[in-house]
Amino acid sequence: MSLMQDIRGDRGDAAVGWLKDLPPVELASVLFLRARCDGGVGRAAVRAEAQAILGVAEGRRWCRGLDELLTLVAESGRRPFRRHPAGRSRVGADEALFGLLVSTAAEMEREEAMRLAVLIARADVALPLVELAQAVGLGIKRMGLRSGAASASTGFADASPAGSGGLLRDAPAPSSARAATTSRTLH
Repeated sequence: MSLMQDIRGDRGDAAVGWLKDLPPVELASVLFLRARCDGGVGRAAVRAEAQAILGVAEGRRWCRGLDELLTLVAESGRRPFRRHPAGRSRVGADEALFGLLVSTAAEMEREEAMRLAVLIARADVALPLVELAQAVGLGIKRMGLRSGAASASTGFADASPAGSGGLLRDAPAPSSARAATTSRTLH
């Protein structure tokens, strides 16, 4: 059983946008969330990508932080957290909120991140949730910086071993309308 449930017709899985419309950190957060929750192969892909870009030790630490964040969300959520399976181009409400939380926390917007955290989980775990989201988001930003010049499609360059796909490299290209705006509102 995965930490989070695939779509089943709940309000948290309502499609609220497209992957291609998400800013880089939010996009990477959703892609890593989906891959990590898809089981062994997805989890291995997340680990391989993080270690290829961040190095083995830092990649392992980042993966542990991602696992802790997802476990906290799953165990302390206000309701069951819903996600779409890898490969879907639509973004669900819970996924969009998760991506926004990680991105906001990584920007050190702590007060706003706390507001987002209480939408996902109980108030008593909001601070640890924000701290974990911040660490994950900063790791995603480091991946973007360390992988070299950012690609037009994701804001990240391909740092995966030659010949391998890479979660970030295979992400959809952003739409021109979303790429030009810095709004952080949920759709």
